[in-house]
Amino acid sequence: MSAAKPVADHTKIRKWAEKNNGRPACVKGTGKGDDPGMLRIDFDEKEASLSELDWDT
Repeated sequence: MSAAKPVADHTKIRKWAEKNNGRPACVKGTGKGDDPGMLRIDFDEKEASLSELDWDT
């Protein structure tokens, strides 16, 4: 049985997400100004409720 492990290293998160067809995104309508709001990783087909971001954001 596998166990969940918290990860805060952005490089590890990016590598894992890209390996699993994930893209950085934010939930539409949750940010203001330069703040993207609630962050998510969008997998496979794009979710209509998410806006794609670049990794630097």
